[in-house]
Amino acid sequence: MKRRLIVLSVIMVFLTGGCNNKRPEDDNNGKLSSEKLAEINRQLVIKESERISSYIKRKNLEMRETGTGLWVSDNITVSKEEIKQGDIVELEYTCSLLDGTLIYDSSAEGTMSFEVGKSDKPAGLEEGVKLMGEGAEGIIIVPEYLGYGLLGDKKKIPARSTLVYKLKITGVK
Repeated sequence: MKRRLIVLSVIMVFLTGGCNNKRPEDDNNGKLSSEKLAEINRQLVIKESERISSYIKRKNLEMRETGTGLWVSDNITVSKEEIKQGDIVELEYTCSLLDGTLIYDSSAEGTMSFEVGKSDKPAGLEEGVKLMGEGAEGIIIVPEYLGYGLLGDKKKIPARSTLVYKLKITGVK
């Protein structure tokens, strides 16, 4: 009986001792280091960029990437009137995911209107609108970090979604 207790005790010591081993990338609290998180984020951005490039190629679109990572169709007709902070824009639009799932559509939802720089619209949508101008039409692709990010819009747009907007700016005030 004593021998069984000793054997069980030794086994318990080995089992509990093995459970406390930490991975090298963990800090003292078991959390990932900021360097590791930054690397994971870089990899996610690279993968998203690859998905966007694949979409553009599949759809045979001619687009260019801005410095922020927003993709804008090359054939946007830009008006002479530049859109700037504080302007109120009205636009017809569709918003879909890269897989083609339609999320929002102005023919069903009504036109969208917002004040540039003072709205809850994604930074990528505002940047795209500012690159266009009144009467302009085109496609922009908004990566998740310029869109609704990790949470989505808590309505129809899922978390971490890349958005494809087809836009027509119908008015600027």
